[in-house]
Amino acid sequence: MNKLNTPFPNETTIIIRYTKKTTKIRTELASSDIEIYQALNYRKKKEFTKPLTLKFNNPLLQSFVKFNFLFPVELIAIDYKTHQVKKIQIIEVKKHTGDFIQGFSEYSIAILAPRGFSSKYKIEENSTMINLKANNSLKS
Repeated sequence: MNKLNTPFPNETTIIIRYTKKTTKIRTELASSDIEIYQALNYRKKKEFTKPLTLKFNNPLLQSFVKFNFLFPVELIAIDYKTHQVKKIQIIEVKKHTGDFIQGFSEYSIAILAPRGFSSKYKIEENSTMINLKANNSLKS
């Protein structure tokens, strides 16, 4: 696999919905299989300036992400039916040789964010809903 240029050319806005509040955050977008697979690999922490949204084209098929990050990353996975946050976890720096590849299915999107993103935006499993804004746009 050849390394893709980063940051990826597309961006999107995620809409975080709480009980009585909505927050919109601009993120980098990975929507092709190769962008999703590469994710944040080959980047340095200082290049991780905004969250990366992985948009799975078919949530019923398994998509794969290589998790060989050089810095800790927070993973937030969103259910494809309810748009509820189903999983929040920290992906720690890889300490062993070999590749760690994670498969995803039944999620519409997954967000890779700096550690503390969920607490900063009060994102909680099974109660916070996250959607993508209808129009994704190219960087200008």
